[in-house]
Amino acid sequence: MNLFNVRQNLIVIEGLDKVGKSTLISNLQSHPVFGDSSFYNFPSFKFDYLRKLTKDFENTTAYLRDLSHALSHGLTYLDMEQYLRKPNWVVCDRYYYSSLVYSDPRKMNKIEKLWMEPSPPIPKIIFYMYSEHPYPAFASSREDEDPNDSMTAKHRKAIHKRYIKLFTELEKSQGSHFIKICVDDKTPEQILTEFTDHLI
Repeated sequence: MNLFNVRQNLIVIEGLDKVGKSTLISNLQSHPVFGDSSFYNFPSFKFDYLRKLTKDFENTTAYLRDLSHALSHGLTYLDMEQYLRKPNWVVCDRYYYSSLVYSDPRKMNKIEKLWMEPSPPIPKIIFYMYSEHPYPAFASSREDEDPNDSMTAKHRKAIHKRYIKLFTELEKSQGSHFIKICVDDKTPEQILTEFTDHLI
Protein backbone atom coordinates (compact mmCIF):
# COMPACT_ATOMS: atom_id res chain seq x y z
CA MET A 1 0.00 0.00 0.00
CA ASN A 2 1.21 3.48 -0.83
CA LEU A 3 0.53 5.38 2.40
CA PHE A 4 1.51 8.64 0.72
CA ASN A 5 -1.48 8.25 -1.60
CA VAL A 6 -4.01 8.48 1.23
CA ARG A 7 -5.88 11.75 0.70
CA GLN A 8 -7.24 13.26 3.89
CA ASN A 9 -9.72 15.42 1.97
CA LEU A 10 -11.18 12.68 -0.28
CA ILE A 11 -14.63 11.31 0.55
CA VAL A 12 -16.26 8.59 -1.54
CA ILE A 13 -20.00 7.94 -1.55
CA GLU A 14 -20.86 4.46 -2.79
CA GLY A 15 -23.92 2.24 -2.90
CA LEU A 16 -26.36 0.42 -5.13
CA ASP A 17 -28.53 2.26 -7.61
CA LYS A 18 -31.51 4.18 -6.23
CA VAL A 19 -30.42 4.37 -2.58
CA GLY A 20 -30.28 8.17 -2.71
CA LYS A 21 -26.66 8.99 -3.60
CA SER A 22 -27.62 11.71 -6.09
CA THR A 23 -30.06 13.23 -3.62
CA LEU A 24 -27.38 13.30 -0.92
CA ILE A 25 -24.86 14.87 -3.29
CA SER A 26 -27.40 17.55 -4.25
CA ASN A 27 -28.07 18.34 -0.58
CA LEU A 28 -24.36 18.48 0.21
CA GLN A 29 -23.76 21.03 -2.52
CA SER A 30 -26.02 23.50 -0.72
CA HIS A 31 -24.76 22.63 2.79
CA PRO A 32 -22.58 25.32 4.49
CA VAL A 33 -19.96 22.77 5.58
CA PHE A 34 -19.33 21.88 1.93
CA GLY A 35 -19.55 25.37 0.46
CA ASP A 36 -16.00 25.34 -0.93
CA SER A 37 -15.88 21.61 -1.68
CA SER A 38 -15.37 19.97 -5.07
CA PHE A 39 -17.84 17.37 -6.29
CA TYR A 40 -16.67 14.74 -8.71
CA ASN A 41 -18.32 11.98 -10.72
CA PHE A 42 -16.39 8.78 -11.26
CA PRO A 43 -15.37 8.04 -13.87
CA SER A 44 -15.48 11.61 -15.09
CA PHE A 45 -18.00 12.33 -17.84
CA LYS A 46 -15.09 13.99 -19.66
CA PHE A 47 -13.74 10.57 -20.58
CA ASP A 48 -16.99 8.66 -21.03
CA TYR A 49 -16.41 8.76 -24.79
CA LEU A 50 -13.82 5.99 -24.39
CA ARG A 51 -16.43 3.48 -23.31
CA LYS A 52 -19.05 4.76 -25.73
CA LEU A 53 -16.56 4.37 -28.57
CA THR A 54 -16.22 0.63 -28.05
CA LYS A 55 -20.00 0.21 -27.95
CA ASP A 56 -20.15 1.53 -31.51
CA PHE A 57 -18.28 -1.50 -32.80
CA GLU A 58 -20.15 -4.80 -32.68
CA ASN A 59 -16.99 -6.91 -32.93
CA THR A 60 -15.13 -5.16 -30.09
CA THR A 61 -13.41 -7.75 -27.91
CA ALA A 62 -13.97 -7.94 -24.18
CA TYR A 63 -10.34 -7.00 -23.65
CA LEU A 64 -10.71 -3.75 -25.62
CA ARG A 65 -13.84 -2.89 -23.66
CA ASP A 66 -11.97 -3.48 -20.41
CA LEU A 67 -9.02 -1.48 -21.67
CA SER A 68 -11.16 1.52 -22.66
CA HIS A 69 -12.83 1.39 -19.27
CA ALA A 70 -9.41 1.25 -17.59
CA LEU A 71 -8.20 4.25 -19.58
CA SER A 72 -11.22 6.31 -18.52
CA HIS A 73 -10.47 5.43 -14.90
CA GLY A 74 -6.78 6.26 -15.21
CA LEU A 75 -7.46 9.62 -16.85
CA THR A 76 -10.01 10.39 -14.14
CA TYR A 77 -7.43 9.74 -11.40
CA LEU A 78 -5.07 12.19 -13.05
CA ASP A 79 -7.80 14.77 -13.54
CA MET A 80 -8.81 14.52 -9.88
CA GLU A 81 -5.39 15.74 -8.77
CA GLN A 82 -6.29 19.37 -9.44
CA TYR A 83 -9.04 19.08 -6.83
CA LEU A 84 -7.12 16.93 -4.35
CA ARG A 85 -4.32 19.50 -4.12
CA LYS A 86 -6.76 21.94 -2.54
CA PRO A 87 -7.41 21.86 1.23
CA ASN A 88 -11.20 21.54 0.86
CA TRP A 89 -13.25 18.36 0.76
CA VAL A 90 -13.43 16.44 -2.49
CA VAL A 91 -16.65 14.41 -2.59
CA CYS A 92 -16.67 11.65 -5.17
CA ASP A 93 -19.93 10.17 -6.43
CA ARG A 94 -18.89 6.51 -6.79
CA TYR A 95 -15.35 5.27 -7.30
CA TYR A 96 -13.65 2.33 -8.96
CA TYR A 97 -15.14 0.13 -6.22
CA SER A 98 -18.52 0.03 -7.95
CA SER A 99 -16.88 -1.20 -11.13
CA LEU A 100 -15.34 -4.08 -9.22
CA VAL A 101 -18.50 -5.25 -7.48
CA TYR A 102 -20.72 -4.92 -10.56
CA SER A 103 -18.26 -6.85 -12.75
CA ASP A 104 -18.18 -10.58 -13.27
CA PRO A 105 -16.38 -11.93 -10.14
CA ARG A 106 -14.40 -14.31 -12.36
CA LYS A 107 -12.86 -11.32 -14.16
CA MET A 108 -12.22 -9.14 -11.12
CA ASN A 109 -8.50 -9.83 -10.86
CA LYS A 110 -7.81 -8.94 -14.49
CA ILE A 111 -9.98 -5.84 -14.47
CA GLU A 112 -8.67 -4.68 -11.11
CA LYS A 113 -5.09 -4.73 -12.40
CA LEU A 114 -6.09 -2.51 -15.31
CA TRP A 115 -8.04 -0.06 -13.16
CA MET A 116 -5.35 0.19 -10.49
CA GLU A 117 -2.86 1.76 -12.87
CA PRO A 118 -1.95 4.48 -12.10
CA SER A 119 -2.42 3.94 -8.37
CA PRO A 120 -5.72 5.63 -7.46
CA PRO A 121 -5.92 8.13 -4.60
CA ILE A 122 -7.02 6.44 -1.39
CA PRO A 123 -10.01 8.13 0.28
CA LYS A 124 -10.00 9.05 3.94
CA ILE A 125 -13.65 8.03 4.31
CA ILE A 126 -15.90 5.67 2.33
CA PHE A 127 -19.61 6.16 2.92
CA TYR A 128 -21.67 3.20 1.80
CA MET A 129 -25.41 3.80 1.44
CA TYR A 130 -27.63 0.72 1.43
CA SER A 131 -31.15 -0.53 1.96
CA GLU A 132 -32.42 -3.78 3.44
CA HIS A 133 -35.36 -3.55 1.02
CA PRO A 134 -35.20 -4.08 -2.76
CA TYR A 135 -35.93 -0.40 -3.31
CA PRO A 136 -35.96 2.51 -0.82
CA ALA A 137 -39.34 4.17 -0.41
CA PHE A 138 -38.18 7.53 -1.75
CA ALA A 139 -36.35 6.13 -4.79
CA SER A 140 -37.62 7.16 -8.19
CA SER A 141 -39.17 4.46 -10.37
CA ARG A 142 -37.48 3.08 -13.45
CA GLU A 143 -39.25 1.41 -16.35
CA ASP A 144 -36.54 -1.21 -16.84
CA GLU A 145 -36.72 -2.58 -13.28
CA ASP A 146 -39.55 -4.23 -11.40
CA PRO A 147 -39.52 -3.90 -7.58
CA ASN A 148 -41.41 -7.18 -7.38
CA ASP A 149 -38.89 -9.06 -9.50
CA SER A 150 -37.28 -11.68 -7.22
CA MET A 151 -34.25 -11.97 -9.51
CA THR A 152 -33.64 -8.22 -9.27
CA ALA A 153 -33.80 -8.37 -5.47
CA LYS A 154 -31.49 -11.39 -5.47
CA HIS A 155 -28.98 -9.60 -7.67
CA ARG A 156 -29.02 -6.49 -5.46
CA LYS A 157 -28.43 -8.63 -2.39
CA ALA A 158 -25.42 -10.26 -4.06
CA ILE A 159 -23.98 -6.87 -5.01
CA HIS A 160 -24.50 -5.65 -1.44
CA LYS A 161 -22.50 -8.59 -0.10
CA ARG A 162 -19.67 -7.84 -2.55
CA TYR A 163 -19.60 -4.21 -1.42
CA ILE A 164 -19.38 -5.18 2.26
CA LYS A 165 -16.63 -7.71 1.60
CA LEU A 166 -14.61 -5.27 -0.50
CA PHE A 167 -14.88 -2.35 1.95
CA THR A 168 -14.04 -4.55 4.93
CA GLU A 169 -10.86 -5.63 3.16
CA LEU A 170 -9.99 -2.07 2.12
CA GLU A 171 -10.46 -0.76 5.64
CA LYS A 172 -7.81 -3.21 6.83
CA SER A 173 -5.38 -2.89 3.92
CA GLN A 174 -5.64 0.82 3.04
CA GLY A 175 -6.74 2.43 6.27
CA SER A 176 -9.85 4.10 4.85
CA HIS A 177 -12.62 4.67 7.37
CA PHE A 178 -15.65 2.64 6.24
CA ILE A 179 -19.06 4.00 7.33
CA LYS A 180 -22.37 2.31 6.50
CA ILE A 181 -25.55 4.36 6.24
CA CYS A 182 -28.83 2.47 6.07
CA VAL A 183 -31.41 4.61 4.28
CA ASP A 184 -34.47 2.63 5.34
CA ASP A 185 -37.20 4.70 7.04
CA LYS A 186 -35.10 7.86 6.75
CA THR A 187 -35.81 11.05 4.90
CA PRO A 188 -33.13 12.63 2.68
CA GLU A 189 -32.72 15.30 5.37
CA GLN A 190 -32.06 12.67 8.05
CA ILE A 191 -29.49 10.98 5.82
CA LEU A 192 -27.77 14.31 5.26
CA THR A 193 -27.61 14.92 9.02
CA GLU A 194 -26.18 11.45 9.65
CA PHE A 195 -23.56 12.01 6.95
CA THR A 196 -22.41 15.40 8.25
CA ASP A 197 -22.39 14.21 11.88
CA HIS A 198 -19.54 11.86 10.97
CA LEU A 199 -17.46 14.77 9.69
CA ILE A 200 -18.11 17.50 12.24
